[in-house]
Amino acid sequence: MPRNALYATTAVGALCFLTSLYGDKTVYLRLLNTSGMAGFITWLGIAISHYRFRKGLLKQGYRLDQLPYRSKWFPFGPIFAFVLCAVVALGQDYQAFMGSKIDWASVAATYIGVPFFCAIWLGYALVRKCRFVRCEDMEIAPWIERNATPDTPEKVDAGYPAFVASPANPTPGA
Repeated sequence: MPRNALYATTAVGALCFLTSLYGDKTVYLRLLNTSGMAGFITWLGIAISHYRFRKGLLKQGYRLDQLPYRSKWFPFGPIFAFVLCAVVALGQDYQAFMGSKIDWASVAATYIGVPFFCAIWLGYALVRKCRFVRCEDMEIAPWIERNATPDTPEKVDAGYPAFVASPANPTPGA
């Protein structure tokens, strides 16, 4: 049983319960802002991962036709996604900076997810002793062996094209 996930879910549930105790919706708005910022942080991570994976794949001498799926807009797509998500995330509460005084309570409520994410990410990296992996050192070979597109397409029954009927990431032994 994934106890840590259970503990985290229970903690979030307890925070949600606190929203009923405070009538001004302070806790609710902070939880909402944290979850919204988490979405932007997630998409930033996806853009970075996509960009770095493709760079590592090419630096190690693999070909793009070995991938079961190729994004048409690389490298523009992940770079655009990163810039757009960063702009939207940073501009979430621009109104707090527009008045004669900065509304620090509003800024803190909006960006509370950023230090929360940084604390979890750095904590994980320190506990697990993670390090930055250069593109040349990425372990791509096992992934290519498991997921590479076969040279000859498999014959597919039921009249569907091969890309519809065959799994994108086949599981060995399944």
